[in-house]
Amino acid sequence: MGTRAQWKNAEMRLARFFGTVRRPLSGGNQTGAKEGPRDDGQHDILYIENKYGAKVAPWSLYKDTLIKAKHEGRTPVMGLQQKGETGMLICFNSRDMETVCTEWAKANGFFLCPSVQTLKPNDPDVTVKKFGRKKPIRKKR
Repeated sequence: MGTRAQWKNAEMRLARFFGTVRRPLSGGNQTGAKEGPRDDGQHDILYIENKYGAKVAPWSLYKDTLIKAKHEGRTPVMGLQQKGETGMLICFNSRDMETVCTEWAKANGFFLCPSVQTLKPNDPDVTVKKFGRKKPIRKKR
């Protein structure tokens, strides 16, 4: 599973990716706590759960897909679907987020405003312009 610091760092990276911070004592390990949030990030909308380990099942599937996609000069996207379940899990590398989201938006009739596309990810105007709410305040160490 890795050292304690490694999985904590993985949780922090995922939380930061969505503009929030890691939730201390997540996963229900709070002493005596029976209620309250148990996810890995302190986000108002998203329930952020990170899985960290030497082998995470979708990674081997993704690596196989990556080889095929690179050979064809395309971006790999995997849909994981389970019989009897509705919807699907969409898997792609976080580095490909802009490409994947842009293609999804085009395929579904959404058009991104050029001014939003040129803003940098850490620009506070991105969240305000796209979602109409302010970014969560980051705690200082």
